[in-house]
Amino acid sequence: MEMPQINVLSKIDLFDDDAPFNLDYFTHLPDHDYHAITLSLQVPGLQRYHGPNAAICDVVTSFNLVSFGPLNVQKKEDMAEVLRLANSANGRAFHEQGDIREGL
Repeated sequence: MEMPQINVLSKIDLFDDDAPFNLDYFTHLPDHDYHAITLSLQVPGLQRYHGPNAAICDVVTSFNLVSFGPLNVQKKEDMAEVLRLANSANGRAFHEQGDIREGL
């Protein structure tokens, strides 16, 4: 979690509208709490980790840490959105500042 990242769905112009899942399924992920509950109920021995798993899922959901941005390189709006995602991921902290870990 130390390094910022963005997930880009490139070549979105090749995405087929008749695909089994629509584009919204990939760009707006389902509820993470549901996955934590399902995981703890279906996998033997993971019930004791339900609390930490739910807490991690809450952090991921609250701070929108996992998301996917579509990119069609032929659309200027998509390029601007990916740039916005990159700026948001790094907290706009990489300009005119040194390495934040040097002060630790």
